[in-house]
Amino acid sequence: MPKDVLDAKVEEPETAARPAKLGEYPLDRSRPDGQRVAEAAHLLANAKAPLIVAGGGVHLSGAAEEVARLQELAGIPVATTNMGKGSVAETHELSLGVIGNALGKNLPNRQVRKLVDDADVIFFVGTRTNENGTGSWSLFPAGATYVHFDVDGGEVGRNYPAHRLVGDAKLGLQDITAELEKADLSPRVAARDDAARQITTAKETAAAEAAERISAPAGEKITPQQAMAVLDRHLGEDDIAVADASYSTLWMTGYLTAKKTGQRFISPRGLAGLGWGLPLAMGSQTANPDKRVVCISGDGGYGHVWAEMEAAVRNRQPIVSIVLNNSILGFQKHAEIAQFSQYTSAISFASVDHSAIARAVGAQADTVTNVDELEDALKRARDGSSFHLIEVITEADAYPPIAVWDDTDPEKFFG
Repeated sequence: MPKDVLDAKVEEPETAARPAKLGEYPLDRSRPDGQRVAEAAHLLANAKAPLIVAGGGVHLSGAAEEVARLQELAGIPVATTNMGKGSVAETHELSLGVIGNALGKNLPNRQVRKLVDDADVIFFVGTRTNENGTGSWSLFPAGATYVHFDVDGGEVGRNYPAHRLVGDAKLGLQDITAELEKADLSPRVAARDDAARQITTAKETAAAEAAERISAPAGEKITPQQAMAVLDRHLGEDDIAVADASYSTLWMTGYLTAKKTGQRFISPRGLAGLGWGLPLAMGSQTANPDKRVVCISGDGGYGHVWAEMEAAVRNRQPIVSIVLNNSILGFQKHAEIAQFSQYTSAISFASVDHSAIARAVGAQADTVTNVDELEDALKRARDGSSFHLIEVITEADAYPPIAVWDDTDPEKFFG
C-alpha cells in the first residue's frame, strides 16, 4: 500500500462499543441429529468388539472427559491418532495408545494391532481419517461397520463409508452417553474383562520387548528410545509435551505415556514443516504459564529456530527443550533410502554445538551422551525456573517404527 495512503488522515467512524466477553473456543457448538445419535448408540451397545478412535478434534472440542466417560460406561477400548493422544489416559485398562502410521514392528504397543483387526464397529471421533491416522488407509478392517463423528461434514465418511454424525464432539458424546445409559449394556459388560485382558497382555509383551531394546548396549551414544524412556519417567500428568515435525513427533506419540485424560501432546500435522517445535512450546507455555512444557526436536528442525531461544530466555519461559542431535536429516535420509536405495548430499550436517548457542543467549544448557547424564540434566531442568536446553547426542540412524518401512531391510538405513 502506498505510503501517502497509509499516512492519510481519515475521520474515525462512530462504532458501538464491544464490551461483551464471548467466551472460549469453540464459541458455537452444535449437536448432531438426535435420530442418528440413537442409531450410533445402538450400534455401539450391540457390537461384539467395538473400538473408539479419537483424533485431534477431541482436544479442540474439549471433549476428552466425554470420551473417557464413554470408554468407562460402555467398556469400549479407545485408541488415538497422533493428534488425539491424551484423549484418554493411556494407563487405563481399555486404552490402546496411539495407532496409525507408526504401528510398526518395534512400536511399544504394536501388539494391540489384533484388537484393531478384530473390531466389528469402529467409532471415529474428531479425526479426518487421513494417511497418518489410518496407516495409509490399510489399518482398519474392511468388514467393520463405521460410525464417523466430526464437526466438518466434508470429512465424515470421506475415506470410510460410515454412519454419519456431524456436530460438536463434546455435546454429541454427551448425547450418545445419555442414550447408552438407557440401553442394555450387559453384552458390553460381559466383554469388558476379555478386552482388558487382551490389552494388558499386548502391552506387557510389547513392554518386555521394548525393555530389551532400551537396555541393550548403545555404544557411545544414547538412542532416542532410551531418551524417551528416561523422559517418560520425568513427565508429570499435568505437563505438556510438544514435538517438532518428522521423527520427533513419532518419538513423542509412540514412546511417552499419556498419564491423565486430557493431557496434551502437541505436534504440527498437516503440512508439518520442520522448525515448529520450539515456537509451539513457547506458545503452549504462554497459554499455560502454570504448567511445565517439554519440547522434543531433532537437530534438523531446531536449526530453523535457534534465534527463538533468546526470546524464550527474555520472556522467562521455563521450557525444557530437548534436542536429539544425530547430525542428519533422519526421516529424509531413510525415506530416500526406502524409495531409491540411496540418499542425497543434503542429509548430513556439520558438527553443531547447540548447547553453546543456548548459553550464548543466556539459557541453561547441558550436552548428554548417556542415560545417567540425561537423568541428571532432566532433574536440573525440572528444578529450575528458566529456559533449559538439553542436547542429546544420539545414534545417527535410529528410526521410529513407521509401518510402511517394516519390509525395508534395516541394514539399508545405516551407513
